Amino acid sequence: MKTETIKNAKKVLEVFPTLKDLMLHDTMKKVLPPMVIMAFSNSQQWEGVSMAVNNMVNQMNGNPLYGNYCFIGNNEKGEVDLFDHSGDTIIIDSLTVFKAILVIIYCSYMSIELNDKQHNAYVDFYGQDTDVYRILN
Repeated sequence: MKTETIKNAKKVLEVFPTLKDLMLHDTMKKVLPPMVIMAFSNSQQWEGVSMAVNNMVNQMNGNPLYGNYCFIGNNEKGEVDLFDHSGDTIIIDSLTVFKAILVIIYCSYMSIELNDKQHNAYVDFYGQDTDVYRILN
């Protein structure tokens, strides 16, 4: 991933609700069973959010958001195949970028309103990278 894309992804993660906040958000109960929420609410929150987002996208579009996930532990390097709306595969090789995409999709699907800082971070992230644009469009 481009350095600018990773920088913009970090900004998204700084100003959007935290992954822990999303795991504890009331809307999570609509997406994941309570035992799964409990399992991911104290550690590896991003994995819980990724499961929730994948479930939401699958329910709404009939297709999962991602497959072939390979980030060992919390390591920045790795890759995941994300699928755009037409089903084309886009490889994301940054955990930070993947997390930012998950947070944005979660907030979008759950209609969580954005403040000005969040909106600006979203626009910068969304508009600077064609792969991110294809996934979030």
